[in-house]
Order: sequence, then C-alpha cells, then structure tokens
Amino acid sequence: MPPDMMAGTRRLLTCLLSALLMVGCEPSGELAMPETPHATRTQRVVVTAPPMRIAAGAQHSLYLSPGGDVWAWGGNGSGQLGGAETSLQGLAPVRLAALADIVSVVSGDAHSLALGADGSVWTWGGNSSGQLGDGTTTDRATPMRVAGLDGVVAVAAGDFHSLALREDGTVWAWGTNFHGQLGRGHTQPGLTPERVPGLEGVVALAAGFDFTLAVLEDGTVRAWGSNGSGQLGDGTFTQRLSPVKVSELSGITEVKAGTYHALALGKDGGVWTWGSNASGQLGDGTWNDRAVPMQVPGLERVKAVASMDSDSLALLDTGAVFAWGANGSGQLGDGDTADRATPGPVPGLNAVASVVGGAQHALALRKDGTLWAWGGGMSGQLGHGGSERHVVPAPVMRLAGVTSMATGSFHSLAALGDGSVWAWGRNTYGQLGDGSTAERHAAVRVEGSAAFAASPRPPTIRLPWAWMGRSGHGGATPPDSWGTAPPRTAPCPSRCRA
Repeated sequence: MPPDMMAGTRRLLTCLLSALLMVGCEPSGELAMPETPHATRTQRVVVTAPPMRIAAGAQHSLYLSPGGDVWAWGGNGSGQLGGAETSLQGLAPVRLAALADIVSVVSGDAHSLALGADGSVWTWGGNSSGQLGDGTTTDRATPMRVAGLDGVVAVAAGDFHSLALREDGTVWAWGTNFHGQLGRGHTQPGLTPERVPGLEGVVALAAGFDFTLAVLEDGTVRAWGSNGSGQLGDGTFTQRLSPVKVSELSGITEVKAGTYHALALGKDGGVWTWGSNASGQLGDGTWNDRAVPMQVPGLERVKAVASMDSDSLALLDTGAVFAWGANGSGQLGDGDTADRATPGPVPGLNAVASVVGGAQHALALRKDGTLWAWGGGMSGQLGHGGSERHVVPAPVMRLAGVTSMATGSFHSLAALGDGSVWAWGRNTYGQLGDGSTAERHAAVRVEGSAAFAASPRPPTIRLPWAWMGRSGHGGATPPDSWGTAPPRTAPCPSRCRA
C-alpha cells in the first residue's frame, strides 16, 4: 500500500472547517433558514461555521470555486478526479462538468462528496466499501447523485464511510461497517444510505476512521463503532454497533476525532477528552487510556479544537494556541520533541483565527492572513523551504492574504483572497496541481487557479449550515468571504454561544 494511503487510513476527521473550527452565534444577530415551498415544522435552524471549499484526500485535492464549480487534481487511480481526467493522475486542475451549484466538498481516502445548494449529495471515486452509496462496490469516475437523499445540510467523510446530516436532524450513513461505524446494529457493509436508528436532533458530526460521534441539540453526545481505547466515552472498551450516550457530557457544541481519541468543546469554553492516551493526548497529566470524558485542566475560553493522529490542539478566544500529546516530530511546536500530557502554549503564535492538523504537522492561520506551520516536514509539507522538522512555528514562504487552508497526510493547501490556490509538500500523484510530480518545499501556485477567481459569485444557498467535523487526512478551514450564512432573523438557539 502506498505511504500516502497508509497514513490516510490512520487519520480520522472531519476536516474540516474552523472559522472551520468555530461553532456558535455571532453576538450581532441570529440565523434563519430561508422559507422554501418544502419547509415543514421538522426543519430546524442550525448555526455553525461555513462549509468546506478546499479539501485534501490521501492522493488528490479538491477546490470549490465561489461560483459553485468543483475542481480536482492529483491521484486518479480510483476515479478521484470525477471523469474529467482519464489518466492515473492529473497534474493540473480539471473542472468536474457534472457538478454545478455545489456549496461544500469533503474527501475520504480516495472518495469525495459534494453537497448541492438544493440539498442533494453527489459522490465519486473509490468505492471498495460502498462509500459512494450507489449500491455497488465499483469505483466510479463520474459524480452521481446519491439516491434517496434530499434536504441534506452537511456531509462528512471517514476514510471509507460517508455521513449525511439532514435538515430534520437525522443522520444517514453508508460504506464500511466492520466496526459498526454506520450505527445499524450489525457489521455488514452498507452499500446505500440508511438512517442511523434512534438518532434525532443531531446538529454536528465527526466521522472517524472506525467510529462516529454526533452532537445533539440538547448538548449531549452520542458515539458508535470501534471502542478499543475507550474512544466512545461510554465507560467501557466494548465495540458499539448502535449509538450510545457519551458519559458526563452536556452543553457540547463541537466534537473532533483523533486516531483513537476524541475531543469535545463546551459552550462554556471548556474542553473534554477521552479515549487513547499513550502519548498524553488527553491532556489530563497521565498516560492512561480513559473510557469516560474528563475536562482538560487549565483550559478556559477555548473557541475551537483540532486533532492530529495522537495530538490535540485548542484555539483560545485570545488568539493563542495550546497543544499536547505526541511530539516526536515537533508537532506541539514547543521547541522540543518530548511528548506532553498537559496542555502548553505554542510559543510565538498570537492573533490566530483558525488551526488545522495533518498527520504529524499543524497549520495556523493568523488574522493578518499569514500562515504558520510546524511539526514533521519530511516531504516539505511545512512550506519552509526544506524537508526538516520544525519544533517551533514559522511562516509558510511566499504566502500572504490566506483565507483558508487544508492539510493532507503529507501535503498542504491554501486559498488566497485573490482567488488563487497554492500547494506544497508531497506530490507523487500530482496532488499539488503544479503540472509536475516534483516534491515542493515551498508553496507553488496551482496551475490555472486564476480560472477559479473568474467564476461567478456563489449560488443562492437554500439550506441552513451545519458543521460536521471530518477526519480523513487532516483538516480544513473555509474562506471568510464565501458561503456566508443566510440573513439572521430568527432567534438563536440556546446551544449557541456568543
């Protein structure tokens, strides 16, 4: 198996997106769902971050233009480029002609999902586990609408399974189910979408490699799937084939998944963790796995959380970043390579707007539009001009005016305010989109990305936004100026925080 795919299967959501990483209402107003001919009383207002417009799979990359067009480049062995390219790799971006009026994209290991402005879901790429939801296990190079799904407000992708959240608060799942991550009460693969039984009032999801987390509108959390490290948080280490309540949690607004651990953000700004703790990623001062959530001591006023394989990140409302867990590649950014079991500040970072984590590296977007990176850099994924690890943050070369970012296992992406897209790191499959397969240690402009900026403005969005964390191969954060929410006129739900 290629190294990219091996790392990809270890990574969990998610990505996504922070502004991707932020959940809550702005103090200035509230969000309302526009009226439509199909509106019913079951439709609910869901307030959180904007949708994904940039995504990274194990070997391919996606970009959603302001006009609702999807562009893809990189590995194409499973049809990841959506039929726009017939070779095994696409070295420059190609537009997926079958897709229009798309408002969000996410990627798993080798498959992708697109959410339409009309609430439809489209899939393409790898399908070995039925993750495309078309009733087969045959890879498909052409995007096709998933039958039986409408009124969807958000989508998420695990490496080999897919999730959709409908506007009525129900969750639909399909794909691999070896660990029960589809929540159907058995472990048979799901080749078509089915509703997760007994789950209602869901407002956010996190899709891990072999487990799934859901936040309900009452602030409690449900989990199902693999549980060998206690990552379901139900007080046991027993696999669960149907959703179970995560113990001790209330007032939760957001969840994130590491490889075998989980994080939850409370509306009061506190952070809770559970699951694997071999590297100290739970931040409780011990190295012991824990099957029941515990609040991380000393963390307050947190507005966003993120995860790497065995690490955790917290973004405070002051703009500071705290990190804890594994540190063999310097991914805690604290100046050394010793694992840490308690949160500590990432020095030299301030005024940070959002953070995302790759397998063993992290990116931070500052409010001034500069991008900073630290951790493992063996393939140049830090964009510092070399392949060595960096144990403290440093700015990514050649970039200013960054509005969004994403991380793959060993490559990184950034979108700028001028509409251009830049990439750096591993390029074995052309996932940097610069017309070559040469590894890049500094950011290079994705070929033809000027055409992205030439797209018309975004389509009218009918649906309310619901943020779904994703794991996949890293994280992503959406641009500040695209995919803005509908006018705010309805009361803000009590679960939102100013």
